[in-house]
Amino acid sequence: MVDEVPPDVIELSSSQRDVLLDLVLTWATIDGALSMLLADVRSMGWADAADEIRKLRGSHKLAQVIKALKNHESGAEAARKLRKIKRRYERFSTLRDHVAHSRCIGCSKEDPSYIVFLTFERVGEDMLAMYRVPVEEMSEAISWGTDFVRLLHRLTR
Repeated sequence: MVDEVPPDVIELSSSQRDVLLDLVLTWATIDGALSMLLADVRSMGWADAADEIRKLRGSHKLAQVIKALKNHESGAEAARKLRKIKRRYERFSTLRDHVAHSRCIGCSKEDPSYIVFLTFERVGEDMLAMYRVPVEEMSEAISWGTDFVRLLHRLTR
Protein backbone atom coordinates (compact mmCIF):
# COMPACT_ATOMS: atom_id res chain seq x y z
CA MET A 1 0.00 0.00 0.00
CA VAL A 2 1.24 3.49 -0.90
CA ASP A 3 0.51 5.14 2.46
CA GLU A 4 2.09 2.44 4.62
CA VAL A 5 5.10 3.57 6.62
CA PRO A 6 7.58 0.93 7.79
CA PRO A 7 7.28 0.19 11.53
CA ASP A 8 10.86 1.31 12.16
CA VAL A 9 10.03 4.91 11.05
CA ILE A 10 8.45 7.57 13.26
CA GLU A 11 7.13 11.09 12.66
CA LEU A 12 9.57 13.98 12.22
CA SER A 13 10.06 16.54 14.97
CA SER A 14 9.61 20.23 14.21
CA SER A 15 13.38 20.77 14.42
CA GLN A 16 13.92 18.02 11.83
CA ARG A 17 11.33 19.68 9.58
CA ASP A 18 13.19 22.97 10.01
CA VAL A 19 16.42 21.36 8.81
CA LEU A 20 14.63 20.03 5.70
CA LEU A 21 13.18 23.45 4.97
CA ASP A 22 16.48 25.24 5.60
CA LEU A 23 18.27 22.87 3.24
CA VAL A 24 15.78 23.51 0.44
CA LEU A 25 15.85 27.27 1.01
CA THR A 26 19.65 27.32 1.08
CA TRP A 27 19.82 25.44 -2.21
CA ALA A 28 17.27 27.81 -3.75
CA THR A 29 19.53 30.70 -2.74
CA ILE A 30 22.56 28.93 -4.21
CA ASP A 31 20.67 28.33 -7.44
CA GLY A 32 19.78 32.01 -7.75
CA ALA A 33 23.32 33.13 -6.94
CA LEU A 34 24.77 30.69 -9.49
CA SER A 35 22.33 31.95 -12.11
CA MET A 36 23.28 35.58 -11.50
CA LEU A 37 26.99 34.78 -11.60
CA LEU A 38 26.61 32.79 -14.82
CA ALA A 39 24.74 35.71 -16.38
CA ASP A 40 27.55 38.03 -15.28
CA VAL A 41 30.37 35.91 -16.68
CA ARG A 42 28.43 35.72 -19.96
CA SER A 43 27.98 39.52 -19.87
CA MET A 44 24.20 39.18 -19.95
CA GLY A 45 21.61 41.18 -18.06
CA TRP A 46 19.90 39.07 -15.39
CA ALA A 47 16.41 39.42 -16.86
CA ASP A 48 17.64 38.54 -20.36
CA ALA A 49 19.61 35.57 -19.04
CA ALA A 50 16.74 34.25 -16.94
CA ASP A 51 15.00 32.53 -19.86
CA GLU A 52 18.14 30.65 -20.84
CA ILE A 53 19.72 29.95 -17.45
CA ARG A 54 16.69 29.33 -15.24
CA LYS A 55 16.13 25.72 -16.31
CA LEU A 56 19.76 24.55 -16.17
CA ARG A 57 20.78 22.18 -13.39
CA GLY A 58 22.95 23.76 -10.71
CA SER A 59 25.98 21.58 -11.46
CA HIS A 60 25.79 22.62 -15.12
CA LYS A 61 25.60 26.29 -14.12
CA LEU A 62 28.64 25.87 -11.89
CA ALA A 63 30.57 24.09 -14.67
CA GLN A 64 29.70 26.89 -17.10
CA VAL A 65 30.81 29.55 -14.60
CA ILE A 66 34.14 27.76 -14.09
CA LYS A 67 34.65 27.42 -17.85
CA ALA A 68 33.92 31.11 -18.46
CA LEU A 69 36.08 32.31 -15.57
CA LYS A 70 39.12 30.25 -16.51
CA ASN A 71 39.13 31.95 -19.92
CA HIS A 72 39.51 35.37 -18.28
CA GLU A 73 42.84 36.30 -16.77
CA SER A 74 41.18 38.02 -13.82
CA GLY A 75 38.92 35.01 -13.20
CA ALA A 76 41.47 32.18 -13.31
CA GLU A 77 41.94 32.11 -9.53
CA ALA A 78 38.17 32.14 -8.93
CA ALA A 79 37.78 29.29 -11.44
CA ARG A 80 40.38 27.21 -9.56
CA LYS A 81 38.63 27.88 -6.26
CA LEU A 82 35.22 26.95 -7.68
CA ARG A 83 36.62 23.79 -9.30
CA LYS A 84 37.83 22.64 -5.86
CA ILE A 85 34.41 23.41 -4.39
CA LYS A 86 32.42 21.62 -7.14
CA ARG A 87 32.77 18.09 -5.71
CA ARG A 88 31.41 19.18 -2.34
CA TYR A 89 28.61 21.09 -4.04
CA GLU A 90 27.58 17.95 -5.90
CA ARG A 91 27.73 15.81 -2.74
CA PHE A 92 25.50 18.19 -0.82
CA SER A 93 23.20 18.59 -3.83
CA THR A 94 22.43 14.88 -3.54
CA LEU A 95 21.08 15.52 -0.04
CA ARG A 96 18.93 18.35 -1.33
CA ASP A 97 17.67 16.10 -4.12
CA HIS A 98 16.48 13.54 -1.56
CA VAL A 99 14.54 16.25 0.22
CA ALA A 100 13.10 17.84 -2.91
CA HIS A 101 12.45 14.77 -5.06
CA SER A 102 11.66 11.96 -2.64
CA ARG A 103 8.91 11.16 -0.20
CA CYS A 104 9.99 11.86 3.37
CA ILE A 105 8.38 9.19 5.52
CA GLY A 106 9.80 10.25 8.89
CA CYS A 107 12.88 9.48 10.90
CA SER A 108 14.46 6.26 12.01
CA LYS A 109 12.89 4.94 15.21
CA GLU A 110 16.19 3.24 16.06
CA ASP A 111 18.25 6.39 15.43
CA PRO A 112 16.22 9.62 15.07
CA SER A 113 19.29 11.44 13.78
CA TYR A 114 18.45 9.89 10.38
CA ILE A 115 15.60 11.05 8.17
CA VAL A 116 14.13 8.41 5.88
CA PHE A 117 13.16 9.01 2.24
CA LEU A 118 11.49 6.77 -0.32
CA THR A 119 12.59 7.45 -3.87
CA PHE A 120 11.02 6.30 -7.10
CA GLU A 121 14.20 4.47 -8.06
CA ARG A 122 14.51 0.72 -8.66
CA VAL A 123 16.63 -1.30 -6.28
CA GLY A 124 17.03 -4.96 -7.04
CA GLU A 125 14.29 -6.89 -8.80
CA ASP A 126 11.10 -5.34 -7.43
CA MET A 127 11.84 -2.74 -4.75
CA LEU A 128 12.15 1.02 -4.61
CA ALA A 129 15.06 2.81 -2.95
CA MET A 130 14.91 3.99 0.64
CA TYR A 131 17.57 6.41 1.90
CA ARG A 132 18.50 7.22 5.49
CA VAL A 133 20.05 10.69 5.53
CA PRO A 134 21.80 12.04 8.65
CA VAL A 135 20.34 15.30 9.99
CA GLU A 136 23.88 16.33 10.91
CA GLU A 137 24.95 16.03 7.27
CA MET A 138 22.01 18.20 6.21
CA SER A 139 23.02 20.81 8.80
CA GLU A 140 26.57 20.70 7.45
CA ALA A 141 25.20 21.21 3.92
CA ILE A 142 23.22 24.25 5.10
CA SER A 143 26.28 25.81 6.73
CA TRP A 144 28.47 25.05 3.72
CA GLY A 145 25.79 26.36 1.35
CA THR A 146 25.51 29.63 3.25
CA ASP A 147 29.27 30.14 2.92
CA PHE A 148 29.12 29.19 -0.76
CA VAL A 149 26.43 31.81 -1.40
CA ARG A 150 28.65 34.47 0.19
CA LEU A 151 31.47 33.47 -2.17
CA LEU A 152 29.16 33.56 -5.19
CA HIS A 153 27.90 37.01 -4.19
CA ARG A 154 31.48 38.29 -3.90
CA LEU A 155 32.16 37.08 -7.44
CA THR A 156 28.95 38.60 -8.84
CA ARG A 157 28.88 42.24 -10.01
